[in-house]
Amino acid sequence: RSAIVFHRLGRSLAATKSYRDAAEALDRAIQLDAKLDSAKRDRVRVENQNKGMEAAIALASDMIKASPDEATGYSLSGDLYFSGKRFVEASKHYAKALERSPSGAIVAKFYQSQLRAGKPVEGRKALETWIKSHPDDHEVRFLYASALIGMKDFKGAISENEALLEKFPKNAALLNDLAWLYGEIKDERAVPYANRAFKLQPKSA
Repeated sequence: RSAIVFHRLGRSLAATKSYRDAAEALDRAIQLDAKLDSAKRDRVRVENQNKGMEAAIALASDMIKASPDEATGYSLSGDLYFSGKRFVEASKHYAKALERSPSGAIVAKFYQSQLRAGKPVEGRKALETWIKSHPDDHEVRFLYASALIGMKDFKGAISENEALLEKFPKNAALLNDLAWLYGEIKDERAVPYANRAFKLQPKSA
């Protein structure tokens, strides 16, 4: 059998709460394909469901020891710490994951953990650094725009939202945010933008 077959079997068993059998199937999948990150994620999830967070963290730590140059174990550890509201530890693990395999998804998680750890400036800098080298990562740019609003950097938020609106001219959420931001700085464009948002999505405006 292939790693994918065992992975599918493990997921099916987990869905029926047959956690021990699911763990065995997922372990077999990982043995057959050590690069199958989705199986590793499911394996940690099963451990968490069956034995609790500390056991899942220990398993993720074992994955880090087995493959210290890969991001997966660090990212999974970060997810576990984040779900347990241990945001400082989550940030440290996401940072290590970023060092090994940079991605917009992990940058976003790093930002969220830094924000909840009381370090919004450090989190925002990570978003800015990523955007400079990945200007077309719009998911991160939307998050960055939200971060600027949260920090009351209205000038920066307007600039970022205007840039995004050029790419997504019919996005009602962007128009709503810009209408609100213009209102905060007493800019006469507030009402026209609110009207544009209303015409696109009346229930959201």
